[in-house]
Amino acid sequence: MKHRQFLIALCAFLGVFTPFVSAQTGTDPNPPQGAELTATDALEKRNRDLEKRVEQLERNQLEYDVESYLSNVPSFDSAQGDPSLTPGAQALRMSGEIRFRGEIRDHLYSDDPNGEKSFNLVRQRMRLRFDYDVVENVEVTIQLQDVRTWGQEQKSTGYLANVDLRRAFVLFKNLGEKPVDLQVGRQVLVYGDQRLIGHLEWVDQGRTYDGVRVRSHPEKFFVDAWAVNIRETGAVNDDKYFYGVYGGPKFLDLYFLGVQDQMTAGGESGGGTTLLWTVGFRFHGKKGKFDYVVEMPFQFGELNGDDVQAWGAAAVVGYTFEDSSWQPRIYFEFNFASGDDDPTDGTNKQLQTLFPTAHLWYGYADQVGWNNLMDFRLGVLLKPSAKWRIKIDYHHMRRPEELGAWQDVTGKVIRNGAAGSSSHLADEFDLIVQWLPSKPVNVQFGWTTFFPGGFIKETGDSPVASFIYLQCRVVF
Repeated sequence: MKHRQFLIALCAFLGVFTPFVSAQTGTDPNPPQGAELTATDALEKRNRDLEKRVEQLERNQLEYDVESYLSNVPSFDSAQGDPSLTPGAQALRMSGEIRFRGEIRDHLYSDDPNGEKSFNLVRQRMRLRFDYDVVENVEVTIQLQDVRTWGQEQKSTGYLANVDLRRAFVLFKNLGEKPVDLQVGRQVLVYGDQRLIGHLEWVDQGRTYDGVRVRSHPEKFFVDAWAVNIRETGAVNDDKYFYGVYGGPKFLDLYFLGVQDQMTAGGESGGGTTLLWTVGFRFHGKKGKFDYVVEMPFQFGELNGDDVQAWGAAAVVGYTFEDSSWQPRIYFEFNFASGDDDPTDGTNKQLQTLFPTAHLWYGYADQVGWNNLMDFRLGVLLKPSAKWRIKIDYHHMRRPEELGAWQDVTGKVIRNGAAGSSSHLADEFDLIVQWLPSKPVNVQFGWTTFFPGGFIKETGDSPVASFIYLQCRVVF
């Protein structure tokens, strides 16, 4: 009986962990298994495949950011959609997570435009997920989530007001016996490097959508198409929708995205609705010890009644010293996002970053977003042992347009642009240390210092800002 329970538990674990590894390596998460295999043979084969994929992942150094690699193990979100699009090993599978993060926030401008606030807090997140195979090729997923800040209920007898539904969808697989899946309900969208579409896992709530997604996944490429509802008020012409087509072969992503907001909002020309289109590509790969990513989005349409003409570019190149004991990876990154050179002419030229996980890219203090930005990042990733990761980054940030606003990662305006102001926005130093005492446990320490540049000093108070945190995440 104990042996059988162990096999069931191990199958459930592999059903959760294997999609993460397959998403990173590009291999099939559900390799065909002959009918002659017994349950034990199938389990052993899955174990061998899992070990092989982990070795390939470590050898190829496919992770472009240590945090995105480590903080989502196991992950239900992949660069090519949701790996729950693959069948599991058991009819009913359960998984979960609990995460704590203590933060010290000192003079962050996103908390206050003049950087006057300083405070500390502890955040907590709990998730519980159930995946159930109703019948062959029909799967139901439900994930509950509780997010809270310690003490926010202000008394120990407070109500559990923070429990919510993170996922609730039905998945129809292999429609018409073709490699086509249909997912309906509340779900997570994650694509590419998450510069435009990300899970936002750094934020406790994460990001989730209500809608429909179709995925075609032949052997050599994939194509996802979706339509989700961002806002439903019940009133006429007040809704907001997000549409998209995203896909390509393993080395190239192509996308066409649309955001429609029927609610009138103020713009440069007085106000109006939004129908914003984004087209772009992401080219990525590895050659020898070098890895690289190039992404460029272009935007057009209308934003709050204004014409849109915006674009962005991001390039990352890294080199890994694979023969060194610490396997250091040094990398250089350049991020550019257009800004608005005239906020009164009725044409908005500032890049809109849609629904990203921007925390991964533009400094861990989250004081800068991918808009009106020229950011140079130099960094190194070290692996002293299998259980430790050290990441050090330096950012030099500038503003392409002096009249363009300074916005944080959420798009909130911190300070408006000013004629004749300096283009130098800030410099930032980031240190991230991660310890993995065991596979289910991930402990992370971060220390960020944000040094104001000429623009901040010229337009208001300019204290040096810092952000320190200690996070522990346990999955089961």
